[in-house]
Amino acid sequence: MKRSSQLFSAFLLVITLSFLTTQSVLARAERQADQAQPARSGEGNLWLDVQIALFPLDDPGLFDLAVTDQEGNVIASAADLGQGGTLGGQSVPPGLYNVTVDAGASTLLGLYISVIECRDENGQGALVASCSNCTTLADISVASDATVVCTVTNINAQPPLAVTVAQFDATCEHGTPLLTWTTNQEIDIQGFNLYRGASLAQPDVQINPDLIPAAAPGSTQGATYAWTDLSAAPEGLHGYWLEVINLDGSSSLLPPVSTTCLTPTAVTVTNLEAAALAPAATGGQWAVFALLTGPAVVALWRWQRRMR
Repeated sequence: MKRSSQLFSAFLLVITLSFLTTQSVLARAERQADQAQPARSGEGNLWLDVQIALFPLDDPGLFDLAVTDQEGNVIASAADLGQGGTLGGQSVPPGLYNVTVDAGASTLLGLYISVIECRDENGQGALVASCSNCTTLADISVASDATVVCTVTNINAQPPLAVTVAQFDATCEHGTPLLTWTTNQEIDIQGFNLYRGASLAQPDVQINPDLIPAAAPGSTQGATYAWTDLSAAPEGLHGYWLEVINLDGSSSLLPPVSTTCLTPTAVTVTNLEAAALAPAATGGQWAVFALLTGPAVVALWRWQRRMR
């Protein structure tokens, strides 16, 4: 008995030492991982960058960018940035920030439609904030240790529209994006193109294989159009742009619209009823049954033995 007690005590000692050793190794690994992280100025800082994108890609426009805090202090700024231009990234405390775009040298801001979109995880993660047809995106809320990249897409919307587009919308019909637009007049208009993007930052692909012809070219009368985007992915956000093609070959791009579709369910339940089933016998019910039928079974067995 004494030997068993000694063995049990030794076993507990081994378990305790193993646990303490494991905890020490894990703590040392965590310290090494923390030391391997790149240093940032300040505790709990975030990384914020702003970059320029142009459409068309070869557009020569130059733009000024600035990031300010809620007090109006300039955190970072840069002038005359073209396609791919960037502020270079700034380490700033968590809080609310504003991104502003302005015209650079030899550029008229009024000739462009600006779309500003900020995303976490170096511009590849969740949407933080966005605006369309704007020059300032205010109150960008960012949290500790975030890496936010804001993309300012400047879309050349000239020459002036020869058509008045009264409405351009994107909705979902049975899980598929549906685009509709209405014109008030179509003077000198040849037709339309539609573009889709994975976000509102910039178009990725033209979705109509051929030009969508104007219904009333050269007329002061308008028309209504609809296009179902059967090539879109079944789920997620889709941004859409409407391009107006003039008779002289020039074009104008309208500000984007967006819609988010969900995959429709394959089965629709129209009626669901359940009929009541007879309850299963419980153990107590079986016991009562045995007590009631037992004497009859025994009597039947004795009668059969006498008859033999």
